[in-house]
Amino acid sequence: MARIVVSLTLPLPDGTDAPSAFRIWPWGETQTLKGRLVLDERAAETVMKAFGAHGIELAIDYEHQTFASEKNGAPAPAAGWFTPEVREDGLWAGNVRWTDKAAAMLKAREYRYFSPTVELDAKTRRPVRLMPMALTNWPATQAIAPLVARADEPKRETFMEELLEALGLKTTAELLSAFKAMLAFERDVFTFAGAKSTAEAFGILNAYKTRAELTETLADELATLKASVAAGETKTLLDEAVKDGRVEPARRAELEELQAKHGTDALRTMLRCLRKAPAEAREPKKDPDATIAAFGAEQVALIKKIGADPAAVAKHKAQTLAARANAPTSEEG
Repeated sequence: MARIVVSLTLPLPDGTDAPSAFRIWPWGETQTLKGRLVLDERAAETVMKAFGAHGIELAIDYEHQTFASEKNGAPAPAAGWFTPEVREDGLWAGNVRWTDKAAAMLKAREYRYFSPTVELDAKTRRPVRLMPMALTNWPATQAIAPLVARADEPKRETFMEELLEALGLKTTAELLSAFKAMLAFERDVFTFAGAKSTAEAFGILNAYKTRAELTETLADELATLKASVAAGETKTLLDEAVKDGRVEPARRAELEELQAKHGTDALRTMLRCLRKAPAEAREPKKDPDATIAAFGAEQVALIKKIGADPAAVAKHKAQTLAARANAPTSEEG
């Protein structure tokens, strides 16, 4: 196991009082000048077990003097004491009790950052044991906020947390990955549209959208037109087939259904295979009884002999009789 000193701090309310609790690491990866650190549930559990097994509170000193005292012989007084806690958003230093000297130095901003010392698993980069931390002014973690901030000083990590929450992300690594993906998407859009700016790309893409909508409308209109033409052609084909005797009127609905399923070409092909009925079979049959009733059998035979149509003669006779019946009459007085 390697002993790693990782300097960082966390967002706290603006003011001048030293904090009574602060987060040591958030869940996920923490990037430092000495490499990454990964805090997950397994790591947090390991750290808390090690703390419980040791059975003492952890100290906060000045500039890691706890580990340097053996070399420089100087004392290593505590600036404060704390107990590690696992909370919803990471591993925290809880129940922090500062010495009067440390609280005064923090209030005067003589010290502004903290630096935990930790044993890490060399392969997984997970914390294994948390050791005394220190007050320092040279943190290894980049873009961190001070322990005690001025009222007009931006809370950089607070803003980062708000940004991560708004985007549904958990770590800055995820945010960086999402940002890279966004840039790649923008480049792909510019390349596809042949544009050099966002406004130009939007204009080109909107033009593509309008064309696509127009194409869809035209496709619908063309389909409607084709259906109308097919319906008219089907009617013409069936009218001719019924007229020349290839199709009985009772089968018309059946053939219309065939055209709907298989198309006009299939109907046309089938009708070509049907034979036309003889001309005489297509002529409407006359009612012989009505003709005979008008003339009598002998007169009908005589009319046919001279080449006339008995039905036509009967019709002419009926019209003549009707005209006479309706003609005005005159009387002498």
